[in-house]
Amino acid sequence: FTCAPTPVASLICFGEFVNTTSEPITSLSVRVTLLNPDNTTGDSVAVYAPLDLIPPGTAVPLAAVFANGNQRAAAGTVLTADSGAALADRYAVLVVSDVAGGESSGGFTLNGTVTNVAAVTVKDIVVVGTVYNSAGAVIGYRKIALIEPLAASASAQFSITLPGVASAARWAVLAQGRTR
Repeated sequence: FTCAPTPVASLICFGEFVNTTSEPITSLSVRVTLLNPDNTTGDSVAVYAPLDLIPPGTAVPLAAVFANGNQRAAAGTVLTADSGAALADRYAVLVVSDVAGGESSGGFTLNGTVTNVAAVTVKDIVVVGTVYNSAGAVIGYRKIALIEPLAASASAQFSITLPGVASAARWAVLAQGRTR
């Protein structure tokens, strides 16, 4: 996790969890602990993944906010990560395409398309946009919900604005919906 002060005198720390197992994970929670310059640990907080089901090989962003602090780093420890194998048929990974990112008046905006390649209609769709700096560190992410369900083979446009982010070296977008 890398940390930075916010405009309201708090501290935000961003990191990323990668599912390196061979099965999906659900109920991911991580304890994020600030690291002091003298190698002692500071405050800690529990954070949760923005996706309900994390497929194998998928990276999800995490963020921890602390009321104050000037630390530049934090460490994460997985608290919970349950097998999602029994729930995999309840979720569909949506295909994300045509993603473009750029500065906007409200921050950094990601626009693109999500397509349902499942054979059934999906609902409760979430889209998670993550932005990275040139060193590959997460500098922001945002989760949005699409209101309308998507029928099989249907597509929808999305737009995610990340306030406070002026530019990004690269970005990634994940989308997931429930099949039942």
